[in-house]
Amino acid sequence: MHGECIFEVEATTGDTHLGVRTLTTVSLTTLSGSTYIPCIMKVVSDFFNGKEPNKSINPDEAAAYGAVVQAAILSGHTFREGGA
Repeated sequence: MHGECIFEVEATTGDTHLGVRTLTTVSLTTLSGSTYIPCIMKVVSDFFNGKEPNKSINPDEAAAYGAVVQAAILSGHTFREGGA
């Protein structure tokens, strides 16, 4: 499970072309309870050079928001800074 977790994290950071040093907040968002497993939090924290995952973000809400953003991208919607 740890290897699969890091594979997904590496793929996501690679897809966004962001380095781990440029990220200011780390949030774990899954559609299962694995977000709360301490060993998963530790593996992800280690990957991001010791940055602790932000626990104030509701994973279910973050997943829903991400789904809306992905749907907008797939439908061809473009975003402007400061608005939709």
